Amino acid sequence: MFAVELNSASKSFSFNQVIKDLSLSLEKGRFYALLGQNGAGKSTLIKLLMRYSVLTSGSGRVLGVPLDEDSDRLGRMVAYVSEDIDYVLPITISEFFAFYRALHPRWNQDEFDANLKALSINPTKTFAELSRGQKMQVALSAALATRCELLLLDEITAVLDAFARSHFLKILRNRVDAGGTVLLSTNMVTEVHEFATDVVLLADGRTHLVAPVAEVGSHFRKLRQPKGVQHPIFADPDCMEIGLNSDGSVSFIMNLECAARYTISPELLDRRKVTLSDAFIYYTKSRTSAGKPSCALGSSPWACRAAGWRLRWCMWQACWDFTFRRIIFSKICPGCWLSPYRGYALPPRSIWLR
Repeated sequence: MFAVELNSASKSFSFNQVIKDLSLSLEKGRFYALLGQNGAGKSTLIKLLMRYSVLTSGSGRVLGVPLDEDSDRLGRMVAYVSEDIDYVLPITISEFFAFYRALHPRWNQDEFDANLKALSINPTKTFAELSRGQKMQVALSAALATRCELLLLDEITAVLDAFARSHFLKILRNRVDAGGTVLLSTNMVTEVHEFATDVVLLADGRTHLVAPVAEVGSHFRKLRQPKGVQHPIFADPDCMEIGLNSDGSVSFIMNLECAARYTISPELLDRRKVTLSDAFIYYTKSRTSAGKPSCALGSSPWACRAAGWRLRWCMWQACWDFTFRRIIFSKICPGCWLSPYRGYALPPRSIWLR
């Protein structure tokens, strides 16, 4: 049984399709780093798995439980921590979690206390006395103390300081070694490279790479363009620039299919290992989309124009309703069938004639 299964899953917000026909299977006992640039759909995907949002189409399962099933089992099997988490409570940490632990039969108080002590957080303090980073540390400590089977973490590494980040990443890796599963969305590729076992690279609402971290380099070829040297391979849209070297040369990365179309001389090969950061840049810095119309409805400009005219129509209707119906007709002719006050007691004249 997989920890996460999605079959042709899609999620749209109005005209904006965030998740696009996504199929994904994540095995148990793995540490997945969910990578993607801002707006790629990482947070939306995690909220779908937590059932905070509903799929527009497709289906999915989390730990064998269908996403559309009305069940409280996932609440005890899955823990979720987001960068947006906050505690607005006038009580102390220990008082709050005395109630919270009653909801989780597998709660480990010793582990929770040990993490707070390692992070120098006093449980007798109120949440108002904690910084944003400390609140995140408390939330992560609580999520780990539930002894859940699946941890869903959304952009938490940016909030933590260097010590706390290292502390929790080590604990998460140990939890995975013990059979747990972690899905961590982040943009800090270098931080998770040593701890993650697998990578899920999300771009434009679709998965472009799902592979063990150790095998990422086998999907690409790394090249180096010496200063002043020209070659048609560097003009290929699938050949992505990833950085400038100290000797003035420029490093590029490309997939194996693209590399097979060219004869590459040895002096153009970059012998260094393809890193997770290189793969991240390759999929997020897409030169193939340059010059194409950027429209959430697709590549057709007519779809964009139709959406624009519909928006204008809705705005005109809103202006008619609020400007004419609620102001002019209510003052001049309150008994008219267009008036929103028709059939109701009107407010005092001193109010509706202002």
